This record gives sequence, C-alpha cells and structure tokens, in this order.
Amino acid sequence: MSIHPALSDDGNREKGREDFFRTLDSLREKYPTATGDLEKLILYENNLWESRRFLVNIFDNFREGIDIIDKDLKIVQINRVLNLIYKDSIPITGKLCHQVFAGRDEPCEQCPSLMAMKDKAIHSVVMLLFEGTERKAWVRITAFPIIDIDGNVLGTIEHSRNVTEDVNAEKALCDSKTQVELYLDLMGHDINNLNQIGMGFLELALNSPSLDENSRSMMSKSLMAFENSSRLIDNVRKLQKVRSGELCQKEMDAGRILADVCRLYANRHGVKINYKPVEGATVMANELLFDLFSNLVGNAIKHSNDIPVVDIGLDTWSLKSEKYYRIVVEDNGPGIPDEIKTLIFNRQLQGGPQAKGSGMGLYLVRALVEDFHGLVWVEDRIPGDRRKGSRFVVLLPAVR
Repeated sequence: MSIHPALSDDGNREKGREDFFRTLDSLREKYPTATGDLEKLILYENNLWESRRFLVNIFDNFREGIDIIDKDLKIVQINRVLNLIYKDSIPITGKLCHQVFAGRDEPCEQCPSLMAMKDKAIHSVVMLLFEGTERKAWVRITAFPIIDIDGNVLGTIEHSRNVTEDVNAEKALCDSKTQVELYLDLMGHDINNLNQIGMGFLELALNSPSLDENSRSMMSKSLMAFENSSRLIDNVRKLQKVRSGELCQKEMDAGRILADVCRLYANRHGVKINYKPVEGATVMANELLFDLFSNLVGNAIKHSNDIPVVDIGLDTWSLKSEKYYRIVVEDNGPGIPDEIKTLIFNRQLQGGPQAKGSGMGLYLVRALVEDFHGLVWVEDRIPGDRRKGSRFVVLLPAVR
C-alpha cells in the first residue's frame, strides 16, 4: 500500500497528468467510436484534478509546517512553509525525514511518526531540529497516523510548530524559580538564624536586674522587631509551600484545630477568647490550617482595643446547595473602612494610612483558603457600624 497520489509530489503528479492525456489522444486515433467513454475518463480526471488542487491549496496555505511521511520514514510531500525553511535541501521528497529535519543518519530517539505508526495513535514531542542549514529551533511535532480502510498503516501526517520562544520562556521561568528558592532558603535559614541569635541576646539583657526602664523599653521594642521579622520569614516560607503545591491535603477537624489555636493565645496576658469547642467539622486541608486560624486570631488581637476580646464561632453553612463549615472570628477593635474591606487580603494594601504590620498574615490566609477551595471575607461585627469591630468569615467545604 502507498500514499494516495493526490498527496504525492507535484512534479510527478503533473507528469502523470500529461502522460494520461497523451494516452487519451492516442486512443482517440485508434478507437474513434469510443469517444463517449473517453470523454467520461476526461471528466473523471478533471474532477480528480480539481479535488487535488483543493487539497493542495489547503495543504500549502497552512501557516505552520505540514509534511507527509511514508512507513519507511521517507518524505512524500511537504507544504510551502517547510519548502521555504528547508529550501537548501531541495529536492526534499523521497529523502528520509530525520536526515532533512534533524541532520541525522538514524531515526530520532523519540520519533513521533514511528510511535504513531506503531500505536495507530497521535503522538507529540518537542525536539531540537534544524531550521534551514545553519540554526536549530525547538519544534513541537505532532504525528497523525494514516490508516487505510483495511486498518493498514500507510504513514503519517506531521504538524510542526516552532516553540522556541515557549521553551526559552519556560527555561527563564525555571531559572527564576531556582533564584527565588535560593533567596527563600537564604532568608529562611541564614537570616532567620541571625534573628534568633539577636533575640537570644536581647532576652538575656532584659533579664538583667540592673537595666533601667528606658533601656528596657528600647530593648523590648528591638526584640519585638526581631520577632516580627522571624514571623514574616515564616509566613513567606509557608506561602511558598502553598504556591508550589508541595503540601498534601487530608481530612482534618477544623474544630479541634481552632481549639489548639485558642489555647495558644489564651495564655497571653490580658487576652480574652470566647470559643465553644466543636468537633466533627471535617474539611480537606493541610498542616497550615492551624496557621490560617492563628493568623486570623492574631490579627483580631492585634487590632482590638486595650483589652482584646475575640469571639470565635464554628457552624454549618449552605451555599449553592453545597455544605460548608463557617468559621467566624470577631474583634472589638476600631473596625475596617468599607473601601478597604475588599482589599484587606491583598499584599499591595500595605503602605496606606490604614496599613499596620507586614500584610503577609492576611495574604497567607487568602492563599490558604483558596488552596482549600473555600471563601474568605471581612464585614462589620455590628452591621452598619464598623466602629464596633470586625468579623472575619471563612467558608471551607465540608467533607461528605
């Protein structure tokens, strides 16, 4: 079996057409009474020729490379795009595809046409091929098997697309990712270790009985700055874990995690936390669920009045016929202006007149909630009166 002649080389096809009409002229002279049958043959040939021209026009006007390969990996036909790219290799038809396109004597290790003919399925690979005689380019080649009505493989149709820009962009992205990971590692280990050393010396100095109140106050503020720096570094590292998807999710009890967070903050002097423990609120999350709740509670304490009071609740919620668990964290602080409520979870908010802190905490909250396929927003604790405090609401899908 061979590739259909309608898709064979232009020159051979044109020569065959000329031979056909010469044969018809000869038959007219020998058998003048068979004119009707000969005219039918001419009509058939003209229709076939027009059909071929239609197919060739589609073939040649495709803006990317198209070639037809037989089962021996010989090039049967290429379109105009490939003719222009490989013009220095003309004539191309009849040559082996790996010799023309890859400059190889043997088939490519990941030849998509060989795989397509073997599996009778479409195969696609990205390969470094010659584009012309001098430069190379990254090309995605997709091979479509040509199968006759009896199930025999005749060859393949290959579609070639230059993806050099995509490959280079992906490489640049990988390089940038490597640099970011290097900076995160530097910040998360070296800088954080220096912070811990500084915090240790400050804590020793603060325990000195001979320290006057003014010096103690300045050292306390310095210690707080170190603690905030360490907390920021910790949040950045956690955010990187969320974005990279390296943490696996599992079933977790949101009520128990909330109880753990409450115990952590309840030991702080002057902080009152109201929470009635709830169990059985199972959600899909990872180990950073604790950090999600801790950031919300810590934010509520930081923005509360002189005597922080934080009310925490957990109940069920229905949204679009789906069951969620609603976690509510309320504070008694000065509240959040309406124009900032929609921006409060954005890192870019920091620097404005209402900004306070690094902004990474709530940014991490949003990232985690999105990773858990939930929703988060902030509203007035008392509807319509933002001066009475804020209410942060998190919805997490319930495990069925």
